[in-house]
Amino acid sequence: MLAELDSMVGFRVAAGETDPRGWTVVACNGEVVGVVRTLLIDTRLLKARFLVTQRNHDGRLILLPVPLARFDSPARRVIYDAAQADRFASLPEYSGLPSEVDADLIQMTLIGDRPVLPNPNGS
Repeated sequence: MLAELDSMVGFRVAAGETDPRGWTVVACNGEVVGVVRTLLIDTRLLKARFLVTQRNHDGRLILLPVPLARFDSPARRVIYDAAQADRFASLPEYSGLPSEVDADLIQMTLIGDRPVLPNPNGS
């Protein structure tokens, strides 16, 4: 189950971990595409899965996968090395918590990868 960190009473980013809220989000071509507003946390694992990001161009909220991010702490930037700026405009607006299928589609839209789905035959 996922929850926004800001709505989780008594929770905060662990000491020594990166808290990117308020940081600039940058595409691989160096273009600034938005600002991180909050984190979506896997409540079972207590790990951040997505950055809820407000786009600069239209103010929409979008989700960006944490595993694809590179954090530049001195510059307070989150860099997506595999995503061109125009890809961020194609992401759906964040309007609620995503399902696993949505997460795969977000990654596929952002970097063009095919989602890895489990084989129903177990092989």
